[in-house]
Amino acid sequence: WRMQWARQNQPAALAGLHVAYADLQRVHFHAIADAVQHYEEALRLDPTLIAANAQLVELHMRAGAWPRAAELMQTELTQLEGLAQRGQANPETTQRIGDLHVQLSKLASEQHADLPSAARHLQAAIKTTPQSLAALEAFGKLYLGSGKATEDGMAKASGIFLKAAMLARDAGDRRKAVDLLRRTLALRPDHYEAAEALAELLADANHWTELDDHYRTMLMYLTGPQRLAVLLRRAQNLDQRLARREEARICYEEAGQYQTAEGEAWVALERLYREAEDWHALATLLEWKVEQLGEGVALRSLLDTANVF
Repeated sequence: WRMQWARQNQPAALAGLHVAYADLQRVHFHAIADAVQHYEEALRLDPTLIAANAQLVELHMRAGAWPRAAELMQTELTQLEGLAQRGQANPETTQRIGDLHVQLSKLASEQHADLPSAARHLQAAIKTTPQSLAALEAFGKLYLGSGKATEDGMAKASGIFLKAAMLARDAGDRRKAVDLLRRTLALRPDHYEAAEALAELLADANHWTELDDHYRTMLMYLTGPQRLAVLLRRAQNLDQRLARREEARICYEEAGQYQTAEGEAWVALERLYREAEDWHALATLLEWKVEQLGEGVALRSLLDTANVF
């Protein structure tokens, strides 16, 4: 009766009433045919109703009516991009344009194997919504599945996944960020920025065993100061959180090769040798420190060395 009243007294409200009635039929009565009819009537009255078209697209996608779903999306996309070209798009409109491009890309690649069309839609989505995690992730997957598994192609795909991972991290979706960073490193195991970002997320989540596995993998690709920093972090994790002190000792001993006698690694080693009562190793270390420091060695260190001997 409200729709009948609106036809006579408030025509501008009629489209919204059709959407509300369609939602009621769809959600509470599962009357999909009636819902589709009213969504379509709402769009006939007001083609800018994003909610109505979105529901129509979803219903046709669920039913496997791909051509009709693509037609609905393309029609809406044309209308919204027209608004954008005239400078009349708001943030919701811009986001919807990006989402439509992502959905059309998925249809093009999965239902029609039209990779060039899918790529064009994703490029348009990223241009419209540069911070779209869904668009970036989809583009990375599409690039990998396109047969461009060259070294340059792998590098480009890893860069796309890394950018998506940073977006997920900044949005607070740590699980998604970790997954995308692992994808990045699967393509480029030596990607230092991605490896450091993953290490930070694992540490924040207190996943200490996973963190040690990750550090061990990182060390396979690092040299110089970067290797020293990761060696020290791995040693600290093994020593302070995992109680695997023999492995920590090995890491500190390697790290010590890059440090002076007063470096962090040697201070930690001295503590570990004392705790393990490895007096021979401790004596060797203290003697070496005296030789390295020369006249700069503290009197207490000399007495301590003599006492150990």
